[in-house]
Amino acid sequence: MLRSLVGSEMCIRDSCESHTGEADDEVEFARNPEAPMLLQSGVLSNLLVVVQDLLPAEPDLVASKALREITDNAEVSGVQSAFMNAEVAVLGLVSSLMHLLPVSALGHADALWRVCVTALHSRHRALSESGGLVEGERHPCHDALVLQLESLTEMCWTILRKDAESRSANVQPADLDLFTRIAWEGYASSQTVSFIVSVVGCIGLRTFTQESVQVCGRFCAAILNHALTRSGQVSGGKVEESEEIEVGAEAGNTLMDLFSEDTYNDSVYTPLGIQGVVLKFIPVLGSYIKGRFGKRRSPKKEHLCEIMENMEAFADYKRQHAKGSA
Repeated sequence: MLRSLVGSEMCIRDSCESHTGEADDEVEFARNPEAPMLLQSGVLSNLLVVVQDLLPAEPDLVASKALREITDNAEVSGVQSAFMNAEVAVLGLVSSLMHLLPVSALGHADALWRVCVTALHSRHRALSESGGLVEGERHPCHDALVLQLESLTEMCWTILRKDAESRSANVQPADLDLFTRIAWEGYASSQTVSFIVSVVGCIGLRTFTQESVQVCGRFCAAILNHALTRSGQVSGGKVEESEEIEVGAEAGNTLMDLFSEDTYNDSVYTPLGIQGVVLKFIPVLGSYIKGRFGKRRSPKKEHLCEIMENMEAFADYKRQHAKGSA
């Protein structure tokens, strides 16, 4: 079954090519000529069976630890590696499907959210407890766990994005704490951090209390500050540093969403010094766009330019409406 599902991944990836990430992604997929074949093939029902096995709502902690706890036993680690690489493929497949189908197609949003967060916690625990190293070398399972972490954070973001109106997913304060902790771990990829920034923004807008907006705003401002700290190294052309700037841009985008209204100007926005961080980041982002893309056109460049222009307008607006944000 796993082999069949993994084999169908290419079909789904091809179907994703027209996906733009906008709210009408489900409509775009429905227009794809391969969509009926996928939906009628029975792949989805088979996938649900596998997902229920991989991400049980109440996991067997002993079995989970045996499968994912990084060990120096070569025979055991070989079995673990094969299993976890299969998990990587299936989770990537589920993540793609969740972009293209209603969340309800994979179950109730709240149940799916809790399953994904539980799975995320188990991968985070496995990576944190081992440090990813055995006798000073990276363990074969390390990369698989990191990729699983990436898929799971993307799935969480997709759930909240598609559940924005019904809000049936019950997000707990502990969930927010988990995401913000993972973002600062050394094993978290830039893509994972970018997804976490989006998740944190969704949670802040979902609850929109002063406390939640403060926590989410502080986190995104810290991501911006981190990108500024690394910005001096971008001139070296290192991929890691370029990704830091792009993650910072997504954090800036999230800050604009959180503070688009003036509700928490005096209580959160100004005390956290967000205006100053935004103003410092804008020219850094502009230099990065110019240095990386020059006069070339690309969807990534257009996206970053749009964020920069919006940040400039946002900062001007806050300068007029938020006290102490000159």
